[in-house]
Amino acid sequence: MTATLPPPPAVIKIKEDFSRGLDLGNPLHAKAYLKAASHFLSSWPQHWDAERLCLALIADEEDVGAMGDRGQINFWSSIIKDVHPMDDPHNFVETLIDNLAEDFIIFLIDNA
Repeated sequence: MTATLPPPPAVIKIKEDFSRGLDLGNPLHAKAYLKAASHFLSSWPQHWDAERLCLALIADEEDVGAMGDRGQINFWSSIIKDVHPMDDPHNFVETLIDNLAEDFIIFLIDNA
């Protein structure tokens, strides 16, 4: 007796392509990004959109405006404990936010 695989589903859902990152101009992506941020950040100015928050987190020293915004972002202390001393905590947390936002979007698409 040989085992056979069940037939494939009639509808195959297309996965979101995140190879170029989130599109924070897309309302769903922006909303998922801000929702994910709430899991890792204890506070940030609530009038900011997702793009401004992202730019503040990934800012380099040459971007004076975004570097100034960094001072308004606070992390949950439990998150900072996981950051390697040589890593930038802002970039570390932005990666966590980005990954969770992508997972939110995939979940929403799969369960729509």
